[in-house]
Amino acid sequence: MASVTTESTAAPEPSPPTVSHQELLERLRGRMRGAPPTKAAKNWVAGSKGAYLLYGAALHGAARQEAGLELTYLEACLVQGLRAFAETDEEIAGFGRVYREEDRSALFPDCLAQRPIEEGYDRVDLMRDLADLAEEIAAQPNIRVIDLDAPKASAADAKRAREEYAQAKAAYGYGSTLVTASQHGYQEGQTVDFPNINVRVVLDYFTCHEESDEWSESDELFWTMCAAADHGTKRTSHTPVYGSIDKGDLYRMSPKPVLFDGTVKKCLVASIEAWEKDHGSGAEIASKLRELERNLYETADTLSYIPNPAGWKNMPVFLALGALIAARVGEFVNAMKDDYIDHNDLTFDNGALMAMHTGPYAVDFIGRKQWGNKEGDFTLVLRAESLSFAPGKLVDTLPALRDYDHPYGFLSACAAPGSSEELWLFKGDEYVKYNVRTHTKTVHTTKSLFPNLPSDFNWSGLCGICAVPDSATEVYFTDTLGVNVVRYDVVSKRIVEGPSPMRSMFPGLPFDFRIDTHSICRVGNYNSLYFFNDTAGTRTYDLNHNESHGERPVHEKWPAVAGTSLRKPHVCNMPGSTNLLFRYGLDCAVVPLVML
Repeated sequence: MASVTTESTAAPEPSPPTVSHQELLERLRGRMRGAPPTKAAKNWVAGSKGAYLLYGAALHGAARQEAGLELTYLEACLVQGLRAFAETDEEIAGFGRVYREEDRSALFPDCLAQRPIEEGYDRVDLMRDLADLAEEIAAQPNIRVIDLDAPKASAADAKRAREEYAQAKAAYGYGSTLVTASQHGYQEGQTVDFPNINVRVVLDYFTCHEESDEWSESDELFWTMCAAADHGTKRTSHTPVYGSIDKGDLYRMSPKPVLFDGTVKKCLVASIEAWEKDHGSGAEIASKLRELERNLYETADTLSYIPNPAGWKNMPVFLALGALIAARVGEFVNAMKDDYIDHNDLTFDNGALMAMHTGPYAVDFIGRKQWGNKEGDFTLVLRAESLSFAPGKLVDTLPALRDYDHPYGFLSACAAPGSSEELWLFKGDEYVKYNVRTHTKTVHTTKSLFPNLPSDFNWSGLCGICAVPDSATEVYFTDTLGVNVVRYDVVSKRIVEGPSPMRSMFPGLPFDFRIDTHSICRVGNYNSLYFFNDTAGTRTYDLNHNESHGERPVHEKWPAVAGTSLRKPHVCNMPGSTNLLFRYGLDCAVVPLVML
């Protein structure tokens, strides 16, 4: 590993980091007449006008502000972002005048180009127009989805995909990536949200594949970054300047720069820019970038209203929304005087953040050779350094329980066999039948579900209960002490096996789990079960071979619950997905099946 030198960037450089205001106005006039973003741009592809919807809405707001009109909430946020390019209200008004004077149809879609300045533009207009433009935007090769849980591509395929995406970004001037993790995140059919995630994402290390064509023998490199989550946390920062960067070297970043540190509900939107040190400092550019962080938050907040994030990767409208931010940041970097290398605009769902806690995510920054310069080739590695759940309340996760008497006294629960919507929660001699899609409930006696049991069976409370894998009608359940177990068909209302001691039905189960099991649940779609108790934690049981293995404390298998009340939970499967519901007293959380 090579050494790296860092240079303090606290003191601003005398030269401003952006090109002059007059030059920016001339560039805007050129763009609205069909010219490329800069004179250096070669092989430029104009792409979808819809991708510039946010940029156009900002200029529309600037024109309305110059005319003395009251701005909508969206316009006010976007006009604030223009302060990344303008120091004063008069300079912002200059952008508005160019927008008003020129033919807007060359750069912006008709829904905005033909809109009178007198009419405001708000989020409802944005989402309506985006729905019409989404497929066109999302179909561009500079818009992509990365699944961190997908099978690893071959070296040749990975290299080809890397180069093709870099070429597409260079041609269009921006790129947008939705990062997900299909095995960690939301499942198709999931109707109950994960709890909020507290996460700290850092820049871990970077590698240099190719140096720039600067006159010096080694590169001087720094990053600026801006991130915002749907929970409201925003952060803009910059790294030191890393000097003595040579081809083929790997550089550990110490201390690790922080991209984001806060709470995420469903998604985190981030923009990271790589620069070759020239005129300005990281601090100056970051101060300009900070004006755009509100725009990133608005994007994340909009994404959080999607009812089923598992479908994000299939929804052009939300891929397109990420593209709008990317195009917006593209305009920002074109206004900077420093040698810009590349920028990446990323949307992480919470599944991706969970996956990044155990494995890093690599982001490529490849200089725009197609634009006539050679600005280097680097890979930056991100990692979720710390991640934990913020448990919610059972009555918030299952709100129909709010009017149920003592909703926290449930001893056990299970996903109903053969149902993708129904959850059963047991307490004493009654149980609640809960629909997780409609959030409605009915209350029944436990004996009505399990008639024909022996009279001496302990009914004071069922302990562990779960649907039998590969059966749409059968369940396992234990008595109150977790000692005896029954296999029961809830449709024919008959005992299939038992009651019998745990050691008879599950002979491969160790002693601790034969007498103290309080929860049983299926392991995804496999013919296996998880057994839980308070002393040993959890153990996996293979029904095909009657063998058990993998005994671990719960907080080691699911590190995100460490330090919370859910480290010793009662557990059941969630209907319609492979996720689990962890409960302890008043607290609960929907937890992914896979280890974090």
